[in-house]
Amino acid sequence: MESRGRVVVGVDGSELSLTAVRWAAGEADLRPAKQLHVVMASGDPMWDDEAWEILRPVVDQIAGDHPSLEVS
Repeated sequence: MESRGRVVVGVDGSELSLTAVRWAAGEADLRPAKQLHVVMASGDPMWDDEAWEILRPVVDQIAGDHPSLEVS
């Protein structure tokens, strides 16, 4: 079965979740929709800010490595 939809990945700032984002970007790049949606997976609003500081460089790198992707 071929999937055309976007890829959604949850992250919490951990190294494993950053690896998941990189994998998800590669998967999204293979799909016709070319969409990657990154979701912060934390119940603590203070941690969300810290996690985003960790995640932002990875998202920027993904955008550079996969210019055809729409990342949100």
